[in-house]
Amino acid sequence: MTMRLRRAELKDLDAIVAIKEALPLDPRSPSRRGGFLLGCPRERYAGLIQTAEVRIVEENRVMGGFAIALPNALLRTSDLWERRDLIRWHGENVEPPSDEPTAYFDQLALRPGWPRLHGLVLALAMGRTLAESEHAHLYATILHRPVRNEAALPLLRAVGGQAVGLVDETYDGVGPVVSELHHVRLLEGLAAVTSTAIGMRALRTLLRVGSASGARRP
Repeated sequence: MTMRLRRAELKDLDAIVAIKEALPLDPRSPSRRGGFLLGCPRERYAGLIQTAEVRIVEENRVMGGFAIALPNALLRTSDLWERRDLIRWHGENVEPPSDEPTAYFDQLALRPGWPRLHGLVLALAMGRTLAESEHAHLYATILHRPVRNEAALPLLRAVGGQAVGLVDETYDGVGPVVSELHHVRLLEGLAAVTSTAIGMRALRTLLRVGSASGARRP
């Protein structure tokens, strides 16, 4: 098979939504390996494709997964940023610094059954894109209650992510939930994950296939 990484286009919208719909939350049997996605209607995906950093991985022209991040300028004008006062921070000096470019890793999703390596390659590609545009900090949330999204934790731990707060949210079809906010120092995180065997394998794969170009500046 031939792996390809590229920037998402509007023509990819149906495939992105199909992957999202293949990863529903099932409170009766939360999956550590498979994970799930909440919220994000079709219209929001369309808007993110046009304004955010959205990358996809495919094999033989079949999409296997996607990653979405909000770079600094977009994050600081988003509804996410407006709701930051709702975060219950775990301590002092954990809020995003006002003078350093900060990104938000919105989603990382793989089609069920696709290799874990594809997800790690996607994450590395996005991390390198953000680092090349001088982002210093990366934040991400995972569902904490009523079900903890265990699938996201291995990668967060591999990049040295630290849980820094909790926030109450509401999702259509799910209702009230509690999300846990994690912080990653981007360059340190990239160095940490590529020091592992699977991280180095993902980096070699990324360098071979080439990451998507044309990142937007913060």
